[in-house]
Amino acid sequence: MCIVVSSMGCGTIKGSHLQRDQTASRRRGSGRRRITTTADDHYLLQCARRRRTLTALQLASQLSAAAGRPIPCQTVSRRLHEGGMFARRPVVCVPLSPAHVRARLHWARQHRS
Repeated sequence: MCIVVSSMGCGTIKGSHLQRDQTASRRRGSGRRRITTTADDHYLLQCARRRRTLTALQLASQLSAAAGRPIPCQTVSRRLHEGGMFARRPVVCVPLSPAHVRARLHWARQHRS
């Protein structure tokens, strides 16, 4: 039997068959196991945030040394992507002098409409 609690707070009994809730989490164990633990993932993200210029290959060798087992570069890239860190190339541009900034602003105001 399964007890269903409504938003009013009172429970009702729902048939003799079990109904799984749609929000229930999946059972662990299906699929390939992850080579990195959650602690490894946190360590990797911390190292990547501290030194933004390191490549995934350098981070992989650093994490492999810390974890004591080989961790591929592709796995490191995937974990960084899961953590919200993506490969970016900084924009290279000529810095503007204050006179250039004033001239651009003046031109933009003249050609506003």
